[in-house]
Amino acid sequence: MSQWIGFAVGAAFVGLFGWALAWGMRYNTRRNEQERRQQPVRERRARELGWRYDGTPDGDIRYRFEGYTADSLRWTMKFDSDAGSSSSTPKLLWQTSGLKSQRIELMLGSRSYVEGLTSGAGRKVIGAANFVLGRLVGGSLQDMGEFVAAAKVVSSGRGAAEGFAVASRDGALARRLLHDPELSRLLTSWPREMPKGFVPARSVSAQLDREGLKLTVNIDGPPMAVCEHLAKLGEALAVRLRDGRGLVG
Repeated sequence: MSQWIGFAVGAAFVGLFGWALAWGMRYNTRRNEQERRQQPVRERRARELGWRYDGTPDGDIRYRFEGYTADSLRWTMKFDSDAGSSSSTPKLLWQTSGLKSQRIELMLGSRSYVEGLTSGAGRKVIGAANFVLGRLVGGSLQDMGEFVAAAKVVSSGRGAAEGFAVASRDGALARRLLHDPELSRLLTSWPREMPKGFVPARSVSAQLDREGLKLTVNIDGPPMAVCEHLAKLGEALAVRLRDGRGLVG
């Protein structure tokens, strides 16, 4: 009897593994077909917008855009499928290195994440990680520890971007950003092509540090309308940061 049970369990496992493998292959096939259909759309729209488009895959990076803001800040955007990760989190990333700070200056994201990171418990966790791993990872953890210790946090509320919070060394700047009507609209009102169940405050984040201003949207296979929206959001945030902080490239 035990042999039959073992055989049945083994057969079930093999069947489940085969189903998962077949499902993964079908998913990748559909994804590749969707990519092929979208590539000429992205290329054509990029030309209309005056952007440069590179559809050559490079590892998990499936394609890239490059453009300039109205005041000549160069930016790049790329879609990272994160397919090589065991816990894949596909994302669309926008960045400009024309706007920099010598340290972490600002962080925007979900209220729960930003408030948790800058809370007493969050500061202790980062401090402990810096003590243990600081020499291995360089100054990034130390920079983060100094930031969360000094940051002023402004959370969403009436007249602010719902669900978001901003942490900044400059509390007045954080308040201006979170209560800016245009920024609030861009943060919370995304194109209708977004996947069902998309919650902006859980998926959109930004950070200003020595590498520049970076915005991230967690999304798989973003339509072109989403790329355009992220470019508008990146430019709007960059303009306000440069005006508010006197930052230059």
